[in-house]
Amino acid sequence: MQRKRVFTMWVVFILSLVVATPAFASGRPIALDSGHGGGDEGAVYGSFVERDMNWEITKACRDELEAMGYSVVIVNTSSQNYDLDDRVQRAVNNNAPVIVSLHNNAWDRVSKEKRGCTVLVPNNSSYEGGLYDIGQRFAAEVTGGLKDELGMPLWKDGSYERDYPAGESGSTYPDGSRADYYAIVRYARRQGIFGCIIEHGFLDNASDAKIYKKSDTLKRMGIVDAHAIAAFYDEFCEYADESQAARIASGWWVSSGERWWFRYPNGTYPAGRMAEIKGVTYGFDQSGWMVVGWGKFDGTWYWFDEDGALAHDTWTDDGYYIGSDGSWDQSVPKREAEKQDSPEEKPKAQAKWVRSGSRWWYQHADGTYTTSGWEKIDDVWYLFDASGWMRTGWAKVGGTWYYLRSNGAMASGWEKVDGTWYYLKESGAMATGWQQVNGTWYFLKDSGAMATGWVKSGGKWYYLGSDGAMYVNRTTPDGYQVDGSGAWVN
Repeated sequence: MQRKRVFTMWVVFILSLVVATPAFASGRPIALDSGHGGGDEGAVYGSFVERDMNWEITKACRDELEAMGYSVVIVNTSSQNYDLDDRVQRAVNNNAPVIVSLHNNAWDRVSKEKRGCTVLVPNNSSYEGGLYDIGQRFAAEVTGGLKDELGMPLWKDGSYERDYPAGESGSTYPDGSRADYYAIVRYARRQGIFGCIIEHGFLDNASDAKIYKKSDTLKRMGIVDAHAIAAFYDEFCEYADESQAARIASGWWVSSGERWWFRYPNGTYPAGRMAEIKGVTYGFDQSGWMVVGWGKFDGTWYWFDEDGALAHDTWTDDGYYIGSDGSWDQSVPKREAEKQDSPEEKPKAQAKWVRSGSRWWYQHADGTYTTSGWEKIDDVWYLFDASGWMRTGWAKVGGTWYYLRSNGAMASGWEKVDGTWYYLKESGAMATGWQQVNGTWYFLKDSGAMATGWVKSGGKWYYLGSDGAMYVNRTTPDGYQVDGSGAWVN
C-alpha cells in the first residue's frame, strides 16, 4: 500500500494522536543506533564530525517517535562504542522488532562526485527472505522523505544491498544463502528482525555540505526518519512476531562471542551429537557448541565447514577426503605427498580467552568454562560470574570483598582504587583494622580505605601519616607525643 508522507506540523500532530495507541498496545520499542561513538569519530571533514552528527539525528528521531507515542531504546550513543553484534543483541533483549542505525556517508576521494542519501538494507537471500521486500519499501520511504523535505538527492536509487564476500567465514546464512555484508543488517537478520543503516548524505560532497550547514538540518533528518519508521512500525512487529514464531517452532541459533549453539523450544540443546536443523546437519560438542572443522561422533570423524554444516565429497584443509556421508574416507590417500597427522593425531585444542563486546570469558580446551567461581589461569586468580563472564572491580564473595583489576586479575597488596588506597591480603581478601606490612603498622577503615591522621582504636588514639604509616616514638605534626606502641601519651 502506498503511504502518503506528511510533514506539516498540524498534520504531524494529528498523526501522532492516531499512531500512539497501537504503539502503546504492542509494547515493543524501536531500537535506534547512533553510528560510531566513543573514540570512533566516523568520517571527519572540516567542522563535520560524523559521530556527533549521528547523535543529533538520533536524538531528534527519538524525540519525534516518543512524541507520537512510541517507545524507544537507544542501543549506542555518541559516548559509547558497543560492538555491532552487541548493539543488535541489546535491541533483541529489549524485544525491539527493528533496529535502525543512523549514519552520514563519505567518499573521501579527490573528485567527491558521490552525493545523496541511501539506506543499506537486507539483500535478496532466502534466509528470512521477507526482509528484502520490507527493506526496499522502507528505503523508498526514508529517502523520498529526505528528498522532499531537505532536497537531498538519492544515491544508488535510495537503497543499497551488499553481499558478504564469498569464501570468507560468515559469508552465508544457516540455509546456505549469501549473508549481508553490513553487520547491523546481518546480525539483525539472524535474529529475525529488520535492521538497516540510513546514510543521510555525503559529508565530503560540496552540494550535500550546503544542506548540512543549515542549522535545522540534523533535526529535520531525524524527524523524517521517525515518520518513516512509524509508517512501517506495524509491519516490523508483524514480521518479527511471525519470524519468532517460525523459529520457536523448531528452535533457534544463539551466539556467544564467536561460538554458536542451538536452542530448542523447551530450553534444551543438542550436545555431543550431530543434529539436522532446517535440512542442514551440524555437529555439537559435549558442551553444546557448534563444531567447525573436525568432529568425532560415535567413533567416526566428520568434517564441518566454516558455517558448521556437515561437508560432503570434499577435501579438508589438512588434506583428507570427506565422503558423500560427511565422514573421513580413509581409503582415499592424502592429498599431499608429505606425511600428515591423521585426525586422531591432530593437536588437542588449547584453552584460550575469548572476547565478546567489552567482556571476556575463558574457554577450556574441551569447550567448557567456569561459572560462579574462581579459576587460576597462568598463576593468576580470576573470578567469573554465573554466565561465565570475567569480573572486574569490587566483588563480594562469601562475605569477603575482593578487587579484580581491569584485566580481571585478582589484586593483592596495596591497590589504589578511585584515589583511595586499600590493602588486599595474599588471599585477595580486603583487609580492615590494623595490618602490619613490611614491619609498619597501618589502619584500614571498615570500608577498607587506608586511614590517615588521628584514629581511635581500643580506647587509645594513634596517628597515621599521609602515607598511612603509624607514628612511633615521635611527635605528630600537631604537636602531640606518641609512644613505642604508637599510642598518644597523655
